[in-house]
Amino acid sequence: MVDDGSTDNTKAAVEAFSVDPRVRYHWQPNAELNAARNKGIRLAKGQYLLFLDDDDCFEKDHLQVLYDYLSATNTFPPVIRTGMWVKRYKQQQASSFLDLQSYHAVQQLWLRPTNLLSFAFHRSVFEQHQFAEELVLGDDFHFLIKVLLDFPLVQLESFTVIYHQHPGSRTMQYFSPEKAASKFAALDNLLQTCGDRLKQYIPNDWINRWKGKQHLHFARTAFRAGAISWGWRYFWQALPYLSQLQSYDLFKTFGLGMLASFSREENV
Repeated sequence: MVDDGSTDNTKAAVEAFSVDPRVRYHWQPNAELNAARNKGIRLAKGQYLLFLDDDDCFEKDHLQVLYDYLSATNTFPPVIRTGMWVKRYKQQQASSFLDLQSYHAVQQLWLRPTNLLSFAFHRSVFEQHQFAEELVLGDDFHFLIKVLLDFPLVQLESFTVIYHQHPGSRTMQYFSPEKAASKFAALDNLLQTCGDRLKQYIPNDWINRWKGKQHLHFARTAFRAGAISWGWRYFWQALPYLSQLQSYDLFKTFGLGMLASFSREENV
C-alpha cells in the first residue's frame, strides 16, 4: 500500500494488518496519484500488479479468479481484465466488456473509456510503460491506450470488482483549468508519441469527436462549479468540432451555460 501523504489515522489503521507479511505499507509526501502508482510498481515483488483506489473494492474472489485462470491455462498474459460493477448512489450496473472479436482493444477503449480497477498487469508491462506523473486527468486513458497498443488483452467474464461513482463530489473537484489542460495534454502526448500506430485504429473524426465532447464536458463542469467564463470558453472551443457533436450535448451545454450566467456569480 502506498499512502500518498495522508494526514489522518491511515497508518495506525494499517498497522493492525502489518502482522501479515503480504501487507506492506509505504508513506510518502503527497505527490499525486500517478507518482504513488509508480512508487508502488517499484516496490512490488509479485508477477502481477493491480491498482485499487481507496474508495473502490475487489470482491473476495477477485484474486482467486485470476489465480485459477493462470493455473488452468499455464500462461502469463500481459494484461487481464475481469468484469466490473459500477455503483452510483444505490444503483449497481455491469460495465460492458470490450468486443475484441469485432474491434481492436484500443478502438473499444477509445469509444468506451474505463479505469484501471478491473485490469491486472504482468510486471513485464512496466518495463515499457510507467504512469505519466505530470497528468492529473486522462491518466488511466493515456496509460491503457499505450499499453494496449503494445500488449494483447485477455478478458475473464467473472464480475469481481466494484467501482464507486460519486457524481456530486467528483463534479466539484473535477474542474479546474489546470486539470482540464492535463486531460488535453494526455491526448496530445498520445498523438505525439504513438500517432502513426494510433491512427491504424483511430480515424481523425474519432479524435475530433473526442476533443469536441471533452470541451463540452468541461464547459458543463465549469458552469456547475460557477466558473462561468471558463465554461463559455470551453463551449466556444467545442464549436470547431461541431460536425462531430450531437445536437443534444450542444444544446444541453448551452442551456446550462445560460442558466448559470443568469443565476450565479462567477466563482473562479
